[in-house]
Parts: sequence; structure tokens; C-alpha cells
Amino acid sequence: FGLITERMIRRGTFRSVHELEQAIYHWLSTWNDRPKPFVWTATADVILEKVRRCKELNGTAH
Repeated sequence: FGLITERMIRRGTFRSVHELEQAIYHWLSTWNDRPKPFVWTATADVILEKVRRCKELNGTAH
């Protein structure tokens, strides 16, 4: 959702929900015609530490 939000939704002006929906479908169609793999830049340890901190802050850490 991050890509479509940053590259299309926030930059656009939509006069109706229908217009927004059509723009999303068009963006997805274009993206799917030229797919690119995602490259992870964080290590598993960094990601797991962030998850641990989030759980701790939310009181769900065990």
C-alpha cells in the first residue's frame, strides 16, 4: 500500500470515489505490466527488534 499511496493517491486530485477507484485500477494495471521485485534493506534482526519494541510499547510482549 505504501507505493500506491506515495506515488499515486497523495499526488492526485479525485472528484469522486469512482474517480479514485478508476485511478487505482489504472495504476495497478500499469504496475503489473512492469513488475519489479522488492529489495529488503533491513536484516531479520532489525525487523524482529522493531516488532519486539512495538509489542513492548503496546503491552503485548510476553
